[in-house]
Amino acid sequence: MAVGLVCRQALLSVTRPRAASMAIPLIALYVVVAVSAVHFTVPEGMLWVVRMIAAISGAVGFTMLCIVVGEQPVLARVGRDSLVFYAVNALSLNVGKLVIFKLLDIDAVHWGYVGQLAMGLATTAFAMLVMLLIDLVVQRYFWWSIGKDRPMSVSRTGTAE
Repeated sequence: MAVGLVCRQALLSVTRPRAASMAIPLIALYVVVAVSAVHFTVPEGMLWVVRMIAAISGAVGFTMLCIVVGEQPVLARVGRDSLVFYAVNALSLNVGKLVIFKLLDIDAVHWGYVGQLAMGLATTAFAMLVMLLIDLVVQRYFWWSIGKDRPMSVSRTGTAE
């Protein structure tokens, strides 16, 4: 965070095309270095260098990706209501796994890497949908539980005005 504050002016001047041209190779470098550090034996004296390269390339790469993505209403809502999303994250992920793997009887254990990745992303997307539904209920009816003021459209009896 301190590095971000120091580099704020430089980051604000980066354009989206420039950020896109930087994000892809930096994130690729991060993935290659991080995976290499896990799967290959790195000498103990060099491990900190590998970790530092992964940390810097990952941080700068994902910062550039954020510049490319820009402001998105969905991400803004998740950030604004993050207390609710954090609170129900484990619950909604467990509900998602229960629905997808037990109720729909999908067995992805023996699928290939791409299939498992796709199923993981689908499960995560379903869990995010569950979190969004819970967030809508909390924002509407349990606003007091997260320290927010009473919404204008809710009367003292709980009915819409």
